[in-house]
Amino acid sequence: MVAGEVLRKYQDLYPSAMKCFQEDWEACIAYLRCPTTHHKRIRTTNLLKRSFLEQRRRTKAIPRFFTEKSCPKLIFATLWPASVGRVCA
Repeated sequence: MVAGEVLRKYQDLYPSAMKCFQEDWEACIAYLRCPTTHHKRIRTTNLLKRSFLEQRRRTKAIPRFFTEKSCPKLIFATLWPASVGRVCA
């Protein structure tokens, strides 16, 4: 289904969603300007979600925090790489 068909089919049912769809169309297809071999990785990478999963994994491994500041420090250390564009390891 192409964008025009989606708009025609759902415009009456979901006007605000279709307005958003129209406004963000260029951003949604920006990944198509990259090489074809990169499309799947670009389209399916969710850096924020992956960061949250990494933060959860690290905090589950620690039975308790010794100070009030140690948990926020660990979370900051986990989320910092995502804010500068690196993937958490």
